[in-house]
Amino acid sequence: MTTVSSQAPSAALRVKGRSPLEWAMRRASIGLAILVVTIAGAAWLLYAAIEPDADGNADAQAALRKGAAVVATPANAATEPASSARQ
Repeated sequence: MTTVSSQAPSAALRVKGRSPLEWAMRRASIGLAILVVTIAGAAWLLYAAIEPDADGNADAQAALRKGAAVVATPANAATEPASSARQ
């Protein structure tokens, strides 16, 4: 025995009274919220893992305390006079 449905095809797409667009927007917003929480958590963990008193960071901290504007890099080290490089 076969049954005949009197519903329109668009009504068959509705799940619990929601339109497909509403379903897609809800899924997209949930996915975006999960993405934001994941990225924020990863950024917080990365920030928490940086030790402010690490020995490798001592030179940079000293330069910041002195107010040095220029940090020695290979680009500006080449422009220094030869006499100061020998010291």
